[in-house]
Amino acid sequence: MTVLSNLLLPLALGLGTALGVQLALVAKDPSDVPGAYADPNHPGHFRFIKLDGETGVIHSTDDGTSTWEVPVKVDAATGAVLADFSAKGGPKDLQGELVEEGIKWSDGNVWEKMSAKGVTMDRCKVICQRFGFKALGKAFANISMPQPCVPKCEEVYPSF
Repeated sequence: MTVLSNLLLPLALGLGTALGVQLALVAKDPSDVPGAYADPNHPGHFRFIKLDGETGVIHSTDDGTSTWEVPVKVDAATGAVLADFSAKGGPKDLQGELVEEGIKWSDGNVWEKMSAKGVTMDRCKVICQRFGFKALGKAFANISMPQPCVPKCEEVYPSF
């Protein structure tokens, strides 16, 4: 049964996405926060949020060579996100809120969620081989074959 469900779920999700069905973020669920985000101020460099409970880190790069990490907290009751960018010369308490697109920050910036909830790099690669690209998040929207999908898994779902 597990093999069948592992095959059918990605296909169903991919079909739903192909038909225009949107899977929206639940606006107050902290478990929706972890993942890969596109920051319009730094195209091509995903922001990765990892949480352990209500605290965690944002891991990324601005130039593609040097990486940085800043602390982040999520309020379990409200889903509010609080990041400390002071180590990068930014604000100490930047407030964010979960919105359908991703995270809307108090400075007006919106990070678009590019990954799918609960997917790991290994799981992503399996789904690629089963042509379930659309179930893997917005970063996979233009992928239609497994060959470009698998390397994209390493970019969107890295192991830190």
